[in-house]
Amino acid sequence: MAGVDGRVTNVINGGTFTGPVVQGGRVTVSAAEPPWPLQVGVMPAIADAFQDRGLTETVADAAGGGGPVVLCQVLAGMGGVGKTQLAAHHAHSLLEAGSLDLLLWVTASSRQAVRQAYTQAAAQVAGGDPADFDAAPELFLAWLSTTSKRWLVVLDDVQDAGDLARLWPPRRASGQVVVTTRRRDPLWFADGRTQIEVGLFSPAETLAYLRRRLRRWCPAEGDDELAALGEDLGRLPLALAQAASYLIDSARSGMTSSHYREMVRSRRPLAELAPNQLPDDQTSTLAAVLALSLERADLHSLGQATPVLQLASWLDPHGIPDRILTAPSARAFIARQARRAEAAEAADAAGASAPGATGRRLLRFRKARKTRGARSARSARSARKAPPLPTPDVSAHRVALVLEILHRLSLADHLPAGPDRSFGLLRVHALVQHAAHDTLGPGLLTSLARTTAFAVREAWPAVETSQALAQALRACTAALHRKAGPHLWADPTGKAAGALLRAGVSLADSGQSAAALQYFEQLGSEAGTHIGFQHPTLLTIRLELARCLGSMGDDPAAIRGLEDVLTDMRRVHGPDHPSTLAAQAALAEQYGKAGDFATATRVYDVVASHLSHTSPSGHDTITSLAKLAHWQGESGRPEAAARALRRLAGFSTAALGEDAPQTLAVSARAAHWLGHAGNPLSAVHTLGSLLVTSRLRLGEQHPYTLALRLDHAHWMGVVGEVGWAITELEALLPDMRRVLGDDHPDTVRVQFEHAHWLLGSGHDADGARMLSVLATELTAALGARHPHAFEARRHSAHAVGVSGDPRGAAAAFRELHLEWSTALGEDHPRALALWQQFLRWQGEESGLVDAVADHLAHYARVRRVLGMGHPLTTAAHTALRDCQARLNDETKFVVLVVGRKAD
Repeated sequence: MAGVDGRVTNVINGGTFTGPVVQGGRVTVSAAEPPWPLQVGVMPAIADAFQDRGLTETVADAAGGGGPVVLCQVLAGMGGVGKTQLAAHHAHSLLEAGSLDLLLWVTASSRQAVRQAYTQAAAQVAGGDPADFDAAPELFLAWLSTTSKRWLVVLDDVQDAGDLARLWPPRRASGQVVVTTRRRDPLWFADGRTQIEVGLFSPAETLAYLRRRLRRWCPAEGDDELAALGEDLGRLPLALAQAASYLIDSARSGMTSSHYREMVRSRRPLAELAPNQLPDDQTSTLAAVLALSLERADLHSLGQATPVLQLASWLDPHGIPDRILTAPSARAFIARQARRAEAAEAADAAGASAPGATGRRLLRFRKARKTRGARSARSARSARKAPPLPTPDVSAHRVALVLEILHRLSLADHLPAGPDRSFGLLRVHALVQHAAHDTLGPGLLTSLARTTAFAVREAWPAVETSQALAQALRACTAALHRKAGPHLWADPTGKAAGALLRAGVSLADSGQSAAALQYFEQLGSEAGTHIGFQHPTLLTIRLELARCLGSMGDDPAAIRGLEDVLTDMRRVHGPDHPSTLAAQAALAEQYGKAGDFATATRVYDVVASHLSHTSPSGHDTITSLAKLAHWQGESGRPEAAARALRRLAGFSTAALGEDAPQTLAVSARAAHWLGHAGNPLSAVHTLGSLLVTSRLRLGEQHPYTLALRLDHAHWMGVVGEVGWAITELEALLPDMRRVLGDDHPDTVRVQFEHAHWLLGSGHDADGARMLSVLATELTAALGARHPHAFEARRHSAHAVGVSGDPRGAAAAFRELHLEWSTALGEDHPRALALWQQFLRWQGEESGLVDAVADHLAHYARVRRVLGMGHPLTTAAHTALRDCQARLNDETKFVVLVVGRKAD
């Protein structure tokens, strides 16, 4: 036919033309219609024992089977979770159902790979020139936007959303796009795309998969063994597949899942855990997949991602507080690795060998970055002239940016701090930790283990304001201890074990005395093996162990332990060493808790005198002086205690500041003893003012603020505002549980206070019931001799009497007295106090003559054992006088009645 330029153009559409063609114009031959359905690109086969988990339905439903059609789905997740298999299963299902005319499978590892695949597809469906990489991709996209054919484009393993700029398939009702990627950038959500997180197998899916793979070759493997193998591999599908193949390959040699698990736990390099032949047409071992992920992360973080993960490899994979990775020791390690990488680049430029794997990796990344820049516009010459990159910044903010990079690349889950959590948290799969650990040379293991321990210790707050943070830090310390114990004990300074000690103290401070006791017993045994029994670190462990015994109510054992360790500390450190003074203060505290107030006061006086000379305005000095005043108050001198604490509060204000937590604590103790000295209204006013300051300066959820709320509620009840106190205590309890935990002493005390004010305020039955339940729960959880359980049982027995059952109260106190006198002796202050309560409630039922005789005998005993100045002696004397007065009144009444009858 004639064209507008006068030339003749013949068009041949499809079919076959034979014979000569003689023409002076153009001949355009359109490609023959391809055979439909058509597949372009090599799609992976469905894996052996493919696990049909819920995500297969999610992908199918999103494609139009179960709701609004989603034309583009992005399957995101870490390497090895099965994203490619899910995409392949979806494509196979559509082909088998006859729902596709065209399937294009693209291994989209680069922009060039995508353009090449589009060019190949254009040649087959749109008559494109297979050699024209510039025009053919656009031709294919145009064909997709106009065809009525049903098509699916799978873009597998996209490295960067930017690689798909102007290459995204069009939105068409007849078309679908599935992308698999390890990235989680917000860009994936643009233009109506839906992101589907692909995670790990569930425990049930893991067990089902391993059963199917191993039932023929390893029939002796039971479900428990297979489940344990799955957990050790973090239920990562790729790891499970390759582990199963390894076991199958080695079954004849006696290899079992237990042996394989031991290799994983001992951190055998991942490359050594790969099977001889990869399953399911896989092309990369797990080690290679994760190593590539680390390299990509380093490319985006100036080589800082791997050092961060090396630190994280020693810690708990389920939750690593950000503050560990941003601690000074951690940032110093990252800085050293950055300098090492810079040295590697300089050495390579000079023709020398790179000093380490991290340096070589960073060098490759920088070369790749320069190559990208050259491709984008500026030629190899400009890349060669690019200035060297600066040494990476390792501020806390910089580390936070690296954590976000790890999150975007699916190497970790980073949960920033927010309204529901006061600290950021990093979750890292155990096998990612393993891969990062594999990058460490033997010479770096010990130093990095200790660096991680220092970072954990630095991350621990002086005052634990978040129970969740404390639990996460303890879990990380436990993981570090398990993975790196020998490296930590080998530190000649003993500082690397500081994190292990702090974790035990945290347990004890949270009220978990039994767990802390067991922890320090095990830690002491381990320390004795590694560092010897006279090492300062072991002396500190013995000190904490004795404190735990005291917290559990074993006063004699605690005092013996503290006296022994104090003797050893004086010999090792000298009398004025801070550790020696800490042991002496702990001994004084234990004497006070055991009821020996005079000795507690005397020992604290010695400690405070030493500290006043070495550190007049130090934290420990103020604490010791406050404790000295406290035990003065407990010994029956509340006025003296209040005066001393008021003076100390002024001193603390001058030394530490008016709003310092320790100043607030000292002022609160002064108010407490002021109330006991007979001025409860002043206590209420002082505590109310302190509470306002604490809320403003420390926050509503700070432990000091919570403690002030508790003290304020107590004294509000004392001055007659019982209803207000009950309401405040009800509101305070959930806050205490959330911040401090159920076992913390202040949490338990809130419940005692609540029940106390219910009793006698018209709610006797409620108070008694609350105390009975609390006593039962605490006794079952902590043991009958734990101080919390003892206090609960004592309060419960008192509530029985207040509720109108003096006989029941007397029986309960007699039982308590029998237990404690058997354990501690008849003359222990606690046993004497219980007998006093027994006599009180028995006197309600027995005759006054017998009651006076019993009280007289008890008073004589207490005076002989504790002396005249002890509060229990005073209480016994008061009870005796009251009983005598009642007897005198009764006698006078009888005489009066008899006299009247005689008249």
